[in-house]
Parts: sequence; C-alpha cells; structure tokens
Amino acid sequence: MSESQRRSVPEPSGQNQDPTLESIAMQSELTDRPPLEWLRLRLDGRCVVLAKVRRSFQRAVVHFVTTHPGYRRRGLARQLVASLQRDRREVIARGVNYSARGFWERLGFTRIPESQDYLWRAPLDRTGEQP
Repeated sequence: MSESQRRSVPEPSGQNQDPTLESIAMQSELTDRPPLEWLRLRLDGRCVVLAKVRRSFQRAVVHFVTTHPGYRRRGLARQLVASLQRDRREVIARGVNYSARGFWERLGFTRIPESQDYLWRAPLDRTGEQP
C-alpha cells in the first residue's frame, strides 16, 4: 500500500465505538485437529484486525495477527488477543517476527527457547491450579 493510500484511510466516524469480533471457521485439513479460524475485529463496519487462529479446549495458537494501517496503535489487536487469553489457559503465538516481539511481550508472553514462538499461560490461582 502506498503512502498516499495509507493517508486516505478514513478515521472512525464515532458512530460505533465498540469493536465487534467475528469468527469464520475453516475446514481442518486433518480430522483430529481443530479447524483454523479467521478472527475479524470490526469497527465502524470495517475489518480493522485480522487473525488466523486454531483453538482447542484449553489452547489457542495464533498463526498471525495484522491490523489495518489506518487503525494501528489503538489497542485493537491487543483486544483480540485479550479475548483469547480470557477464554483459554494457554495461548501460543507462532513464528513471531522481530518487529512484533515487543507486542507479544507487553501482553505477558515469553519466548519459547530455540524457536520464534511465544507462549502465554493463565496465572495459577492460590491453590496452584489454573483457573
């Protein structure tokens, strides 16, 4: 996208301040694996954050997250990831590139040694169990 196209992105109108999260399931290639999903965060009728995720009972694996250039640095991708953290005991961010490491670390993820993956686990409660 050229610089002039980035500048032409309209600012949110203010009519719909609450982003909505949508999920579109994709067919799983193998029957024993959960399907991949496209998660879309919409604001003012526009898809502003897109993520490819595989969710199972206790874990979500994020294959990538991208935010529309005109909506970056507003905490929208953080909201999408936070929704996964509320619903799962463990979230893995796969193949994190160098420029995205700080994003994942600010959300409490730690790098898995010898890989480009990052991991977040739900904190333990007082009994030592995960909530």
